[in-house]
Amino acid sequence: EELAAMCAEEFPEKGIANVEEARTLLDQGWTYLDVRPTLEIEEVGKYRGAVSIPIKNMEKKFNTETREKEYIKTPNDKFVEMVQKKFPDTQAKLMIGCSDGTAYSMDAL
Repeated sequence: EELAAMCAEEFPEKGIANVEEARTLLDQGWTYLDVRPTLEIEEVGKYRGAVSIPIKNMEKKFNTETREKEYIKTPNDKFVEMVQKKFPDTQAKLMIGCSDGTAYSMDAL
């Protein structure tokens, strides 16, 4: 109960949540917005209950010079539009996350 009260008071101003705080925020009705590229979600898996809107597009291509597979990332120019469409309430409580907590999350903020 103490953690729940602290989270309710400190977020969203605190900014970055640890795992315990994130679980508490989800219990308090926040929505987890997964901003990883679709290809990464397909390869690694989706977080249960998350809404997925990729901040970057990613595709795997074969580089004929290096003879290796490479990941090509490009900005999702419709990211903001997609978020606004999915969450028209500008006061929606969103927890933005990605695979390591910073790779794409900070770009989304």
